[in-house]
Order: sequence, then C-alpha cells, then structure tokens
Amino acid sequence: MPGTFPCPTTAPGLLLLTIALPQVDKVIYILLLICAIPFTPFVQIARYGVYEDTILFATGIYGLALLLMKRA
Repeated sequence: MPGTFPCPTTAPGLLLLTIALPQVDKVIYILLLICAIPFTPFVQIARYGVYEDTILFATGIYGLALLLMKRA
C-alpha cells in the first residue's frame, strides 16, 4: 500500500533536504512531501494506529512551510 512503508527513510530524508533547502532538487523534495503529508494522517495513523508517524507528519509540514517561505 502506498504511504505505509517509506516512513523510516522519508523523515530523515526530509530533514536532510530541509537543511540544504536552497540547493535542493525540487522534484525529490516534493516526492518526499507527498509521502509525508497526505498518506500519514489518513493511512498510517487513522487506519493502522501508528501514532509514531506523527513525527513524519510534523516533518512534512515543517518542510512544506520552509519550502514555501524560501520560494516567496
């Protein structure tokens, strides 16, 4: 099922790419954000009760906020 397996890779990947944000490849960054934001609250937390993935969701929201701030 999409969105249930990449959590251990997506959260550190987003953090590392957020640190290097101005030089980041936007395609990879947006793919990681897609794995982090919509799938986490609706699939992992709601359906499976994996509440540890709130860290991934928070990382995705933080990364999205910084991406929008750097873009503007």
